[in-house]
Amino acid sequence: MANLKDHVPVQADEPRKVFLRVYGEVLRSSVDSIVLDSVNFAILSEKRIGPRLYGVFPGGRIEEYIE
Repeated sequence: MANLKDHVPVQADEPRKVFLRVYGEVLRSSVDSIVLDSVNFAILSEKRIGPRLYGVFPGGRIEEYIE
């Protein structure tokens, strides 16, 4: 989890906390399963069935943090 300090201003639709998923060693061993997982996650996020997907980057993604 990553979060902004309380004194940092955000827009109304911006989250203060996010979940930072880093694949690490899993990425080296099973790229196909990570691609499939990412596609499934994106579809669920788009349909609002799962957490929001805020971004992707080589080696991971940024997801909505749900408490």
